[in-house]
Amino acid sequence: MAAGIEIIDAQVHLNQLGANWRTTPVDSVIATGIEAMDAVGIDRVLIGEARGFDSQFRPLGEELPNGAVRSSFPFSERAVELHPARFAYHVVVDFRDPELDRLTAEVQARPGANSMRIVPVPQTGAVDSLEHGEFSALFAAAERHQVPVFAWVPGRAHLLLPYVQRFPDLRFIVDHCGVGVAPLREGELPRQSGDRPRRGV
Repeated sequence: MAAGIEIIDAQVHLNQLGANWRTTPVDSVIATGIEAMDAVGIDRVLIGEARGFDSQFRPLGEELPNGAVRSSFPFSERAVELHPARFAYHVVVDFRDPELDRLTAEVQARPGANSMRIVPVPQTGAVDSLEHGEFSALFAAAERHQVPVFAWVPGRAHLLLPYVQRFPDLRFIVDHCGVGVAPLREGELPRQSGDRPRRGV
């Protein structure tokens, strides 16, 4: 920590560090992350664990009967276990998950977890759902349980405005703000960080 200033990088897909991240032992990836952090003076990292997308452009995870996807965060949990002073992470809760209130309530009971993130992808219909108010139950739970929400909404931040007005005690963080990420169009989505976007028909 330089001159009493803590430098936090939020948020980083740390589990995807390195070309062979899918097959590299988790502890090795974490160790490489610590080396990189030390090299550039980063005190702490907020991990955004991401493992790619399925053929329907949904994040990889357990598919529930209603089509919602329930994510797990084994990499983040291990990173926090090894280096609790260096890592925190956010969780992803599907707005359609029938247990979203329980999952949201449990966020800050998880060691190292401090927030959640939404990634509405056009191909899944989630952008339309966001626009039509269907994220209200998730945001209400987040406000009730005081869980900040990171939102990936490139070119679509205006869709958050009705929710900001409806849930004034909920903290929203617009992530990737100002980095020039263009909104994805129908048929375009990289499978993982570093992949080139693929065009559909």
